[in-house]
Amino acid sequence: MDDDAFFKYFMISVTRVYNENMMLRSFIPYYLSQGVDRIYLLDDNSTEPFEDWVLSHPNVEIQKVRQRLPEWSSVERCLTEELRKKTKWVITVDSDEFIHTRRNPEKTIREEMETTFKFVSCVKIPWLMFTRNKRVENPKDVIMDTVWRWSQDKRHPPPKPTKKFGCRKEQMEVKCIWRASHYRQMHCHYPCKCCTENEVVVSSVDMEPDGVEPWRGTIYKNLTEKKVENAWMLCNHYRIVSEEHAKGKCYEDSCTLYTNKAEENILENALLADYPDVKDLCLRNKYEKILSRVKTI
Repeated sequence: MDDDAFFKYFMISVTRVYNENMMLRSFIPYYLSQGVDRIYLLDDNSTEPFEDWVLSHPNVEIQKVRQRLPEWSSVERCLTEELRKKTKWVITVDSDEFIHTRRNPEKTIREEMETTFKFVSCVKIPWLMFTRNKRVENPKDVIMDTVWRWSQDKRHPPPKPTKKFGCRKEQMEVKCIWRASHYRQMHCHYPCKCCTENEVVVSSVDMEPDGVEPWRGTIYKNLTEKKVENAWMLCNHYRIVSEEHAKGKCYEDSCTLYTNKAEENILENALLADYPDVKDLCLRNKYEKILSRVKTI
């Protein structure tokens, strides 16, 4: 059952989107370059039309979100039993989350899943919090133009009470790459309802044993800069890359808590959480090489 020849896809990515053209210009070519076979975009009533190249892309499928809440319900609806039988691995990320290899940056995500993580059920991949560095307008390319992030050796106490933009020194959220045959359902950050007796969950930092039980599944504890340096894979989270981006993300119909109802002064808090501590070029350098190869083909 786990023979690659059995599956139509080695790896798919599922992401929910709302007016994400800026992110998709990097997201789609990047993940396809990393061994993803098909990308499912779950459109949460975007008011901006998708660009023509996205609409016509043979490896991209757009589905309308039919059930908005809870926010992961649309992912579960997409990941039908039929689709899970067709794919070996699933990457569940938002369009501003870019998983990348670090210990062996020349390798693709697929190559790491074929070797380092070939026997696991789920890999938990911590975020790195990238920041706008006072940028006002959206970048032309989010990967190439966004290179500053929070330091994992520093505390970042928010100047005002906040749910979304608090300190991440003690614990950091994760996103996952998981084996489709080992789980029946999906939570916001991790798979659930394991259906195998041989579940193996590890962190992408140093392959430490981990778990995807409620709450524990969402986080990685005590990520440090030394651990970042040696991690197998991490996830650049381009949560707020400009003031323009923040304004587009904080709207009152958001189902992901970017609202004043969920958090008072949400836009102000988003802009205040700007900590350009570390210049991190790992993914930028990797993506620059990918772009240069594409241009020479």
